[in-house]
Amino acid sequence: MQTRELTEFPNVVEMYEFHKERTGCGDVAAAILSLAEVIRRTPADLASSIENGLDAVSSFSVRLSGDPLWDASSRTEAPRQMPAPTPAVSNGTIHEVKPSASTVSTTTNGAKTSGKPNRVRTRTDRNHTGLQVLEDFMPAEERKRLAEFLESTGFHINEKHNGQELLTLVVHYVSRMRKTACTHSHIHTVLKKMGVATPSDLGARLRDVGRRLGYINASNGQDVQLTMKGENWVDIELPKRMAEPKEPGKK
Repeated sequence: MQTRELTEFPNVVEMYEFHKERTGCGDVAAAILSLAEVIRRTPADLASSIENGLDAVSSFSVRLSGDPLWDASSRTEAPRQMPAPTPAVSNGTIHEVKPSASTVSTTTNGAKTSGKPNRVRTRTDRNHTGLQVLEDFMPAEERKRLAEFLESTGFHINEKHNGQELLTLVVHYVSRMRKTACTHSHIHTVLKKMGVATPSDLGARLRDVGRRLGYINASNGQDVQLTMKGENWVDIELPKRMAEPKEPGKK
């Protein structure tokens, strides 16, 4: 094995050339020079051990000089890779944080903006049902008939009335007296001919009557129906209430 003491080299350049020629790799030679510098600054007892290790490294490099990985002429620098994104830790679970392409975009002037479209919130009338006045449904004779029916139940058009009970009577009039599928437009038409304002949230009002009183089933806006409880109220309870003696001062 070819070896030379460090003191045999007159200068660092010659030492570098020697090891470069011997190992076939300039990087290894440079590493040996670095170790040699350490040896010069190390106490004699430790320097001997380091020098022996240095010679072993040099010899090992010679054996690997035929490997392309150690051949300086055949090595190419590997392409640089971007560092991996830093994972985020939450509740003991590691979540990889990745930028979303849909959230960041670049404008023509280079400024970064959000890629998500701006949502324009508009307030709409959720209870709008496209109500129509059905003129043919309420001719003059039917308006008179409706007024007589309401009079018989104790409801006077020009007086304050119970809105929930009035809606129940309107559904009764349309579905039972007129034998027609009761829609919101039918109810709107009857109320208009009575001179009573139609609630802007008619659908919600009808469902509220069904939930609170149980008189009607308003789940289908195209066919609002009177329930059995509602029929009993119109046919039995209302006549009883009309027959009861009224307190003085009340009509």
